[in-house]
Amino acid sequence: MFRFLGHIKKVPGFNLKTQVCVITFYKEQVACIKEKIKMELSTQDAEDIRVMTVDSFQGSECDCIILSFVRSNNQHNIGFIDDPRRLNVALTRAKFLLLAVGDTNTLCYGGWRNNNNECPVGELIKFAHEKGIITTTANFATDIGMWCGE
Repeated sequence: MFRFLGHIKKVPGFNLKTQVCVITFYKEQVACIKEKIKMELSTQDAEDIRVMTVDSFQGSECDCIILSFVRSNNQHNIGFIDDPRRLNVALTRAKFLLLAVGDTNTLCYGGWRNNNNECPVGELIKFAHEKGIITTTANFATDIGMWCGE
């Protein structure tokens, strides 16, 4: 997430304050992300970039949203993400780009199921794999450059 922010910060004409928002499911994660932005980028960037919970972002939208799924555990417990309404808000607020950050193993196997016994988050991850638009932490820097046409 922070590499991506550092990357788009350099794009001519791109405004972090008006075009980027980070949303997460937990209040404690908001403070953690703001602190990490301050450490990885700058205090000014931490003030400019909106970091909010999914619940507080409801009804809003942004050009580029970075969605932090937060959850990572062997029990596949996804917590608040298990609420379809919260997930809907999280996935539908980006105008142009949604960058979702999370543990695919936890997200694929945890959570509610639709009428076909499919996990919607798992289906989204499967779709992203099929389209070649999912990456790992190790490959992110290379992939983001490729996706941005560099």
